[in-house]
Amino acid sequence: MVSDQSKQDLENLDWVAPLPPLSKSMRLDIYQTSWWIRLFESIADDYGSVLRCLGRPRFRRLIRAYLKEFPPQSYTLVHAGDRLPEFLEHFEDIAIKKPWIMDLARFERADYQVYHAADSLHWNPQWLSQLTPEAASTLRLQTQSSVVLLKSKWKFEGLLKSGKTCHLGASRFVIYRDGFNSTYQTLKPLQFKLLQLAHRGSTLNEWIETAGTSQSWVGWLGEWAKRGIVYPLSAQK
Repeated sequence: MVSDQSKQDLENLDWVAPLPPLSKSMRLDIYQTSWWIRLFESIADDYGSVLRCLGRPRFRRLIRAYLKEFPPQSYTLVHAGDRLPEFLEHFEDIAIKKPWIMDLARFERADYQVYHAADSLHWNPQWLSQLTPEAASTLRLQTQSSVVLLKSKWKFEGLLKSGKTCHLGASRFVIYRDGFNSTYQTLKPLQFKLLQLAHRGSTLNEWIETAGTSQSWVGWLGEWAKRGIVYPLSAQK
């Protein structure tokens, strides 16, 4: 709550230094406008595909309403748009015309959050072949802290690349750090299940049981190890 003294200070503007020919109120207006522009452009950069799908005027109105509801609480602009995907759910007109846009926004949020996440640990999975059955039963695989798994009932990958429309159909993604950038991989159903197991810290034996007769998991694990997506929780080589 703003105190009576703070309200009086805002009205008197005694705390604003004069700088002719601009008045104190004009100087404050410039700052307020600049701060809004900076916030908008930062969020627009994070949600470029959502902006393109809604159009700049509609997106601008959306962000104005969003910032009134969720003003930034962090010292950095990195988190300014963190609650936008959930905020979109309150707009029925958008949800009816573009029901896939919430999942698209969740993807873009994951993308920029992964970009700012800690570096991944890389390891060589060849030593796993030397594990005894007992050791394999207790070895747990874990997704890196920077990894995000996303599943949608919409195929919206085309919107990320060229702005094309999307259609109904399951999409599965893993979003992760690749050097200093964020990137993603589309996943098959079994790949997604295995990474879900790793996200829960499941054992290597659980991986093997889930894979069933498929031996493809061996190659996938080697690939994900090199990319820094998955690592062994109980031993790092």
